[in-house]
Amino acid sequence: MSRSTIFTVVVLFLFYCASAAANPRCEIRTSSAVFDTCTQQLKLLVTAPESLQQKTSRSNGEFTVIKYRGPIAERSRQQLAAAGVEIVQYLPWYSYVVRTADALPNDPEISWQGAIQPIWKISPDLFDLEAAYAEAEVPIRVQFWPGAAFASIQNQLLDSSNVQLQFQADSPLGAYLGLRVAHAGLPDWLANMAELDQVRSISLMRPARLLNSEAGWLHQSGDAPGNLPVFEQGIFGCGQTIGVLDSGFDYGSCAFRDDNQPTPTIDDCATGAICPSVSMDNTHRKIGLYYNWSGGSAGDDPCGGGSSFGHGTHVAGSISGNQLENPTDCDNLQTPGALTDFDGTSAPGVDILVHTAGRLRVMSGTSAAA
Repeated sequence: MSRSTIFTVVVLFLFYCASAAANPRCEIRTSSAVFDTCTQQLKLLVTAPESLQQKTSRSNGEFTVIKYRGPIAERSRQQLAAAGVEIVQYLPWYSYVVRTADALPNDPEISWQGAIQPIWKISPDLFDLEAAYAEAEVPIRVQFWPGAAFASIQNQLLDSSNVQLQFQADSPLGAYLGLRVAHAGLPDWLANMAELDQVRSISLMRPARLLNSEAGWLHQSGDAPGNLPVFEQGIFGCGQTIGVLDSGFDYGSCAFRDDNQPTPTIDDCATGAICPSVSMDNTHRKIGLYYNWSGGSAGDDPCGGGSSFGHGTHVAGSISGNQLENPTDCDNLQTPGALTDFDGTSAPGVDILVHTAGRLRVMSGTSAAA
């Protein structure tokens, strides 16, 4: 038998074993557990307390999981829509979390329906915390389903002197809270919170860090720190304008700030209608125009990486940030000094049109005891 034949046989054998191990027709799989709908067995992929090895949530009937026999057909989607059922999340395999106030359609393609398993909601890294958290508070992010009335359960989330609320925010995936939970009581708290029907996911919230100085070479060459072939050709985006549509944007950040014009030209579009016509501002060193669709105040967070460090600031900074002290020299097409964490990885010389379409509500220092 030739080596190529042996290799083919081995590959086919491994493929067969992998296929035999997974049964998409029966499995609902997440990063923390696998539930077999055919045998009704729950297999944990993490080491979790006994309280999380159950199969039911405290449900008010609003959210249900349905599993199809295979990929969902258009006819099945139409039946869900006709019954007023909203799909809110896909789960492998062929399964969906749906929101419904009434009965599900009588669709023979639905092979199983039931409650969300609490363990599905918890990120595996919360079961294997780093030693740094052993005697400290653990930063936690709790995400809610879109439209979920989480205000009604907020007291349950914070019903302990061991839980502190850091901030509250909105996103298209649903509102979420940033919390700090004492490590000693974390397992019981996780079990109680994961049972709540309104909770979508619970994960470790790692602090934001500025690393654009490293991301630049990774994007441009990927072979060695400092190897920036795009910038070495004098390509910094000078003379160009880009648009960024995202959440809160901090125009006071070191990556965008203009001390001669602290506030850029802002076009308020909070009504949701078409923005009034405003001319581009060519005097601000970075921001040609700031469209504020969010309904909140423009701006986001002071220069830094705090809890309210907006995603829009991160995206705009990674594309087009330009350090205040040694900005890109567009006359000579060079960047004086070393690139910093406030420089864009692609085009630090561009001007930007900002569209802020979300906002972050910060409630620092709030706790259950307050």
